[in-house]
Amino acid sequence: MNLHTVVFDAETKDLTFTCQGSLTDECHIWPDDLGTWSNETPRDAFVSHDRCWMSDWFDNNAVEYLGEDGEEADDTFGNTVPAITRGGLIESWFREDFIEWDWA
Repeated sequence: MNLHTVVFDAETKDLTFTCQGSLTDECHIWPDDLGTWSNETPRDAFVSHDRCWMSDWFDNNAVEYLGEDGEEADDTFGNTVPAITRGGLIESWFREDFIEWDWA
């Protein structure tokens, strides 16, 4: 089940992330010390938090929908396409140092 949505406004370049998860959903259960979080982090280090772990990444513009030139985005085939206003459910993957996401 997808709990996360993104709305991207091509005109303002704003990206808005929303999590509908609760304290028992996986995205709310992460280590207290995010600086040590890796794929090898022991599960007993994970605790429940009020906030989704991805929220801070999106709030700090650590995740972008735009391409390198700030005007266009790449589609899944590597083609450059104009950035458009869009919103909906997303899928995401934690890659140690960053988040990858795509429209669901």
